Amino acid sequence: LSDTTNRLLLTVGIAYGSDTRMAREILLDVLAKNEFVMEDPVPKVTFDLFGDSSLNFTIRAFLSNMDNRLEAIHTLHQQIDDRFKEAGIEISFPQRDLHIRSGLEGLTGAGQKTVQP
Repeated sequence: LSDTTNRLLLTVGIAYGSDTRMAREILLDVLAKNEFVMEDPVPKVTFDLFGDSSLNFTIRAFLSNMDNRLEAIHTLHQQIDDRFKEAGIEISFPQRDLHIRSGLEGLTGAGQKTVQP
């Protein structure tokens, strides 16, 4: 309990069709340049999951203490977003397909009375 080292675990989801190798390299570069992330143990980035709406990466890194945990998370998220925008990598969002099986009559105008002049 006296060890001040703190593990950071972040998940980042990118859109399907994105370059996963480039995304991983960007994430590793952001971690290497972040002032709060420790160099030892070495930060890790893994491509973990083909999600419903995203390709999910997990970032595992260590901070030297808890004092800057919130600032480190904030800064990392900001830097990742900036770098992904520069590279044209889209951070994913939930996507759903909607299939309508009934009730279309009301939407197409079928069954409406026609008014004649």
